[in-house]
Amino acid sequence: MRVKPQFIGLAGLMAVMVIGAAAFVGYNSADAQKVSDRSSALAMTAASGAGQQAQPATTASVYGFRSAEFGDDEKAIRAAIKKDFGIGKDKILVRDNLATGTRALVIRTEDLLPDTGAARIGYIIGYKSKGLTQVNIIWGTPVSAQAKGMQVAKTAVMLKSYFSKLGFDPKRQVADRRLRNGGILVFRATDTKNRLVQIVYREVDTKDRAAASDAKQGDPVSAAKAAEDETDEPATIGDGKGGMKKAYILRLSYVLDPQRPDVMRIEKGAF
Repeated sequence: MRVKPQFIGLAGLMAVMVIGAAAFVGYNSADAQKVSDRSSALAMTAASGAGQQAQPATTASVYGFRSAEFGDDEKAIRAAIKKDFGIGKDKILVRDNLATGTRALVIRTEDLLPDTGAARIGYIIGYKSKGLTQVNIIWGTPVSAQAKGMQVAKTAVMLKSYFSKLGFDPKRQVADRRLRNGGILVFRATDTKNRLVQIVYREVDTKDRAAASDAKQGDPVSAAKAAEDETDEPATIGDGKGGMKKAYILRLSYVLDPQRPDVMRIEKGAF
């Protein structure tokens, strides 16, 4: 399978998902058998009636990411990062968001999934709870200026194939939808407690002043940074060399409460 990066877009990514999904079935099936382990991205439980033949019904539950669970305080999150990636405090970037009152612990890792390239993981600590409320994982140009569109799209395909097999209620799932900002909602699902997992893919034209904000026109790294900032994820970008015409961004998020995020707010009528 070959897809030219500059032509991935909506139609191209949809074609990759249809044609390329089969290439990842074996990989995802193997992973799906391990999802009951805490080291997997999701916990999944299966139920069957006593004395009856086992039914294929499953219920996916979004609890966090690998060893880090929603509600964990900063100390527990750091311990989870150490356990999962062997990364100590000297390599954990701390970002405090003055506007939301949240704190992000950010790390970079190579090949989080096989052949997917570098990824950046942000663990978001809530304003009031001081516990883990969200995890964002980003692949693509914001992490490595050398990221290729085909590689990022293949990662999107693999993730969609994986999550679609975990047993989310079909009524709680949405996939393959174009977003107003030009991105693609690759997959979105909520569990029975309304905790969210979401995959969004975006291409940013580096010559688009709107995408690049006040950054230098034609600079792919600045454009990717501006686009990524829209997701409220701290941006740490590569050097931008190589003359790319587009930036490619894939974001996987786990969210404790998408309807009522734990952020600082000024109550109505306070002023």
